[in-house]
Amino acid sequence: LKKQSFAPLIQDFNGVFAHFTDVLTRFNAAARKIQAIVNGANAGKASLNIRQIEMINSRLTNLERAFIDPRGLPQRPMYRHVVFATSAHNVYGGVTFAGVRDGVFNYQSAAKARDSVAMAYWLKEVQISLTAIHYAMESAVLVLNLDGYS
Repeated sequence: LKKQSFAPLIQDFNGVFAHFTDVLTRFNAAARKIQAIVNGANAGKASLNIRQIEMINSRLTNLERAFIDPRGLPQRPMYRHVVFATSAHNVYGGVTFAGVRDGVFNYQSAAKARDSVAMAYWLKEVQISLTAIHYAMESAVLVLNLDGYS
C-alpha cells in the first residue's frame, strides 16, 4: 500500500500518521521491554516468580486479541483481524491492513466509475479502518505495558 494511493483520501494525513508513529513507537518500546525480560529468563539471567511468569504469559496471550475487531472488516464481518487478513481482491494471499487496502481499492474503482455514493461510502470505510487499527495498537500497548512490574 503506497502513501500516494490513500494520502489524498485523508484530510489530515500528516496528523493521522503522526498518531500512528507515536503509538508504534510506544508499542515497540513495550514489546522490547517484555522481550528483554523473556530473553533474560530464558537465558537464566533473570529469576521470575510464578506471579511474574503468569503476568507476562497473560499479556502475550492477550496481545493478539487486541487486534481483533468484533465488527470485522468492511463488508466481510467474518474477517476480524485488523492487521492480517486476506484481501477481498486476492483470497489466496494474506495482506496487511486489508480493511484499508480494500477500501482504497474500492474507492479508486468507484472514482473511475464516477460513482460518488460509492466513493463516499468507501472513504468512510477507510477512515473507520484506520481508526480501528489505531485503537488496536493503543490496546496492544496497554496489554504489553509493564509499569509497576516487579
